[in-house]
Amino acid sequence: MDPHEPIAVASAAMNKVVFVMAAALLLASGCGPKKSKVKSQDERLEEQLALADEQMAKQDQDKGKFEQVESDSEKAEKFDQDHAKHELKRASLNAADCPNTFEKSQLEGYQPGTAELAITFANDGSVSKATINSPYDGTPVGECVLRAINSVQVKLYQGEEVTVEWKIELAKAKPVDAKAAEPKKK
Repeated sequence: MDPHEPIAVASAAMNKVVFVMAAALLLASGCGPKKSKVKSQDERLEEQLALADEQMAKQDQDKGKFEQVESDSEKAEKFDQDHAKHELKRASLNAADCPNTFEKSQLEGYQPGTAELAITFANDGSVSKATINSPYDGTPVGECVLRAINSVQVKLYQGEEVTVEWKIELAKAKPVDAKAAEPKKK
């Protein structure tokens, strides 16, 4: 073994370290962020005006692309039969309970059965007219059913008024006890 061999190995290792450090130093000095020059007010104004001009040119290009077009939902809708049926079913739940909201004396002549109604809807979605068939027409139960149906509101639509035929099953009455309905005296 040569006595100078460890020095040669150490010298080669030192050369590599020096080379890596020199490369790192060169990279660090040349690759850092470039210092920007401070702009004057006139230069900043000029830059902003140029950006504004670019934006105006882009807007002019896009001018016809985004015109207001009436969407399908904005266009007049036709009468929504399904929505009307849904709302009438909800009102029918209240109307079917009408016989149970009166005293026995107010239910004279009342017979359970099917109330047939003709309900006319206005363009604003409200009920413009509702009629009920005999034997309920003009009775307290019939008036109660009509109040429940007149509260129905459907979606707005265009076109002529629409009349819907509807049936509600009115069950046997469980009249309210007049004494139970009176407030208790203190």
